[in-house]
Amino acid sequence: MLTTINRQLLLETIQNLSSAVASKATIPVLEGIFIEAKQGKLKMIAYNLELGMTKEIEANVKEEGSIVINAKMLSEMIRRLSGVNVT
Repeated sequence: MLTTINRQLLLETIQNLSSAVASKATIPVLEGIFIEAKQGKLKMIAYNLELGMTKEIEANVKEEGSIVINAKMLSEMIRRLSGVNVT
């Protein structure tokens, strides 16, 4: 997966989805956000067995793919980056 996206838009989306991420889950995948890069969009899904949220945002997708990454860790990484866009 290789994508370029506006850093602020990505951070805002992650922060919105974080309300649907379990903070201390017995199932580790529930602490993450599923991200799928496909056809010029990032589809992001968060779910905690009670609440689920999906958000699609425009992105420059160079290579399609998907991943589940810990929401807290991803938010911290994006917050610390500089620049307008992230890849």
